[in-house]
Amino acid sequence: MRATIGVAPACCIALFGIAASSLSAAVDAETQVLAKDLNAARTPGKVAAVIWTVRAEHCTLQVVFPNAGRIAQAMQDDPKLKQQRPSVQVWLLKADGSLIAPTQRAEPGKKDMRQPYGVEILFAFPLSADKEAVAAAIRVDDAFYIEPLSSLSHEHG
Repeated sequence: MRATIGVAPACCIALFGIAASSLSAAVDAETQVLAKDLNAARTPGKVAAVIWTVRAEHCTLQVVFPNAGRIAQAMQDDPKLKQQRPSVQVWLLKADGSLIAPTQRAEPGKKDMRQPYGVEILFAFPLSADKEAVAAAIRVDDAFYIEPLSSLSHEHG
């Protein structure tokens, strides 16, 4: 799913779960956020979504954890699942095989009482990553996932 979102009020940032993030910036009526949902790393009971975004000042990979109710359901379905934050690492891959490492990591909502752990992890990348990255590599505990990427700003601009 790909979306172009014109964000007017700052409260709309919460839709992406980054209202309290150090990665978020002041948003005005002209701000455009381009986003794409990456499906490869969705893992029952561990990762609910991975969202690739291009913002005015940087790109982000947002790893969203399931809410507590979904974690409880997943634990009933698979008793081996543990109620702890999975270990998450991300990299972007260039066409020549080299890596683009994150420039910043933030964990907004870490102390949410309804969550056994924070609701998400945001990884920031340079704005150039939108054009240079051809794939996202995501490690969740011991499992690796690769998802192809294409430039969002090129498709919409």
